[in-house]
Amino acid sequence: MSVIDHRRINYFLKDIEEELEYLEGVIQKGPDDYLKSTDRTKGTRYSLIILTEAMLNICQHILAKHRRVAVTGYKDTFRKAGEYSIINKSLAERLMSLASLRNEFLTHGYWKCDDRKLFSLVSENIGDIKAFVKDIKDYIKEA
Repeated sequence: MSVIDHRRINYFLKDIEEELEYLEGVIQKGPDDYLKSTDRTKGTRYSLIILTEAMLNICQHILAKHRRVAVTGYKDTFRKAGEYSIINKSLAERLMSLASLRNEFLTHGYWKCDDRKLFSLVSENIGDIKAFVKDIKDYIKEA
């Protein structure tokens, strides 16, 4: 097995943690404040793109370098991260919907994004992103 580039992983973890901080601030102010602010709605969309990309980059790196496993797309990346015990398997299944959200609404269909629904999804699922960070840090310690 090849060596995991800890500096690279930490770079992406830092991005995720910064975006988590931003999203927690948005959630704390509530949905009315969020929906009134174009800056916050657009910021939330972009924040989700950044953290999703960072999560995927971490998983792809570990799968390729440490497990010698190729992936065929975003959903497959999270699926295989669960299968190879990089992250919790049930968490991986939930994160596959984040990959779909990134593709379907935030990147390729941003004009269709329902900001009220997006706020709810972020509020309800932010714990999954925190769990991902924990799982990755635990995996890196053991690798």
